[in-house]
Parts: sequence; C-alpha cells; structure tokens
Amino acid sequence: MKILDCCFLDVAGALPISTSFSHPFKYIISCMDCCGGYCWFWPTPDISSRTISGILETRLVDQVGVPRAFVVDNARYFSGVFFESWIASFGDTLRFIPVASPHRNASHERRLWSDSDRLKKSLKALCAKNPETWPSYVTKAQRRVKTPTTYGYSPQELFYGFYSTTPFNRRFEDVNDAIDEDSVRSEARRRVRERQKMIDSTLNMMEKLRALVLIQQHILGKYHDDAL
Repeated sequence: MKILDCCFLDVAGALPISTSFSHPFKYIISCMDCCGGYCWFWPTPDISSRTISGILETRLVDQVGVPRAFVVDNARYFSGVFFESWIASFGDTLRFIPVASPHRNASHERRLWSDSDRLKKSLKALCAKNPETWPSYVTKAQRRVKTPTTYGYSPQELFYGFYSTTPFNRRFEDVNDAIDEDSVRSEARRRVRERQKMIDSTLNMMEKLRALVLIQQHILGKYHDDAL
C-alpha cells in the first residue's frame, strides 16, 4: 500500500457554533490516509454532500492529490447520489463500511476516533473559556495529532518523508545537539525561580496598594467624623 491509496472519511461534531467567523462553523471533516495515519481536519458549517465534496476537492484533491479510494460509513451525506457522482468524476472508488460488520473497520475507527478525541481535547485546551473560537486553532491542534512518533516514525514523516519543521524546532535547531538533560533541568528551575519572583513582586505591589487604599479610607472617614 502506498500514500493516498486509501483514505478514511468521518465527521466530528456538533461543536459550539463559531459566530465570529465568515461562516458559522459547527463540524469538522476528518480524513486519514490509511498508509501512514496522516490526518487532515477541516472546519465546515454544515455536512451536506455538496459542502463535504467541495472541501475535499479544494483542500485535498487540488493541494495534495487524488486518493484511489475513500472508505466511509453509511451516513446520508456519504451515501447520497451527489457525493457518489463526485467520487466517480475522479475515477475513485467509494467503499462503505458494512453496518452489520463494523469489526472490518475496527482499526480505522479506533485510530480516527482517537485522533478526533485528541483534537477535541487540544481545541478545548487552546480555546480556554472561548469555545466558539475553536476554528482558529484547528491547524495548531492538528499539528499535535500528526507529529507524535509511533513505532519510530510520525504520520508526518511517513506521509511527507521528512521531520515536522515546527516553530519550536526552528527556534532551537542551532543548539539542539548541544542541549543535554542537565541543561534543560537547570533552565527549567531558573524559569520557575524567575516566575516566582514575578508573582511575589505582583503580590507585594497589590498589598502595598491595598494598604494605601485602607489609609485613604481611614483618612476620609476621620475627616467625615470631624465634619459631623
């Protein structure tokens, strides 16, 4: 099996509606290359056959390539005439997971749902108290899904053939070989000390301001009593 010989499709959602974007995104289309486990995640406002096929054509077919086959479940947006016609227009094969035999796709389901679960957890952490902003963080969360190393190689390496050049890697690539564990521990302890100093300084300043406020309140109260 080679890259793009087969891709699995699924839909995650519904998620909190993102009203601050050009479209009220509500779902995520997930696509996984079954050869190396590389995943793509695309926000979508709806899950109609026309919308899904349009996203796949612009984000996957036009930018990456045409898979030989798509494996999907029996959802209406995948089993409709429009989606099947779109698949046929590229000469692809559309394979459905038998409803009575879900075990035939057990490995894919576990992997895809595991990646989708990690994606949701990453989005939840990145969005913090603003869950409706999740579309802004899909690409950052996707990076976490495609870069973990399993069996010695990450999905990024298996699909593209090179390591993931993340901003963190670029930032430290010049000293990457020179950093040892002791240096990392020492730097971590130094940063903890500096952070604690900043916290203590902030707390001290707050205490001073509180004391000044109490003094001002006491003075104003004394003037008020004298006036009475």
